[in-house]
Amino acid sequence: MTADGKTVLVEGLPTDILEDRLADKLSIHFLRNRNGGGEITNITFPEESPGTALITFEENEVAQRVCRMRTHMLSVDEKKYEVQVSMHCTEVNPDEIGDPNPGNPYKGGQFQGFLPATAKGNELLRLLMKAFNQGLTFKIKTCDSGDTVTWGQIPHKTKMEGGKSASGYPDASYLVHLTEVLKMLGIE
Repeated sequence: MTADGKTVLVEGLPTDILEDRLADKLSIHFLRNRNGGGEITNITFPEESPGTALITFEENEVAQRVCRMRTHMLSVDEKKYEVQVSMHCTEVNPDEIGDPNPGNPYKGGQFQGFLPATAKGNELLRLLMKAFNQGLTFKIKTCDSGDTVTWGQIPHKTKMEGGKSASGYPDASYLVHLTEVLKMLGIE
């Protein structure tokens, strides 16, 4: 899928709610003017990314308005979920297709991750460094605004607080999940 300027990525969605129910709630939320919303043409839930949805609007101006708000409070069954919205971009794996723009710099940013100062945290740091040296830490996203470097499929805690849905702590399952992902990538 290419970046059409009309599709947004919603992250931090609850994973214990039926997709039909969640799609209804997302439609209601993102149709409302006060949320920057407008007419929606499609909502999908990528199987490879639990807790996310792709919402396509009729107009790219609506997608841009929704993204400017960045964080939305989604109400589902009397609970509120803080979700993050960003423009959806195609992810490019340079190992599969080669560098899409060899010799050209990419946009990016400062990337930081947090681990506990424990024996397990130190072991995972060693494994993350190994993953970095093998080129597994970052990926390239191709968007209307240009190619951008972003996190790869290895999960990182980028905040000290905010909980699991905000990529922060506390998250009791993070170290186990990180170990499993690294092992799946052959990093042991």
